[in-house]
Amino acid sequence: MVRTFIAIDIEDENVVQGIVSFQRELVKYGKFKIVKPENLHITLKFLGEVDPSKIDIIAKVLDDIETNTFEIRFRGLGCFPSPARPNVVWVGVSEDNSSLLHIWSYIEDQLQKYGFQRERRGFKPHLTIARVKFISNRQGFRNLIYRYQGFELGVQKVSSIKLKKSVLTPTGPVYSDLHVKAF
Repeated sequence: MVRTFIAIDIEDENVVQGIVSFQRELVKYGKFKIVKPENLHITLKFLGEVDPSKIDIIAKVLDDIETNTFEIRFRGLGCFPSPARPNVVWVGVSEDNSSLLHIWSYIEDQLQKYGFQRERRGFKPHLTIARVKFISNRQGFRNLIYRYQGFELGVQKVSSIKLKKSVLTPTGPVYSDLHVKAF
């Protein structure tokens, strides 16, 4: 079995540097598992453990996506489930993301035909930048989140979607590309 997900890698250097700046601010308020710059991505669909025989099917679904290059605007900082009880810290994607939603919907519809479960929670595009281990300064942390709720981080052109392999290691996940759909 292969642990897999479909994603858009974050490769724009200005966006990555902005995220690294946010991450440096975060660590002042507690202990976090910071996402490494090379691992930053927007997950379109987490597939989990997949039989290797299904990799070609997933790749074909990605290859059949009809879209052009588009832009994603990163805006705001937030937490799941809430700033009062944070587990994940994320950077948001602005509401003007019809291309992204079209691609997500297409992937969900097509993969369901091959036995993959649909996402029950819907799609809230975001970029995970840290997982919370412990918050030592709750008020400072909440103030940071509220201060950056509407902050414009930058724009990235999207010209590919990737089927990624994830290998979990003691030092964090290691991702590699299994298939790339360029457009």
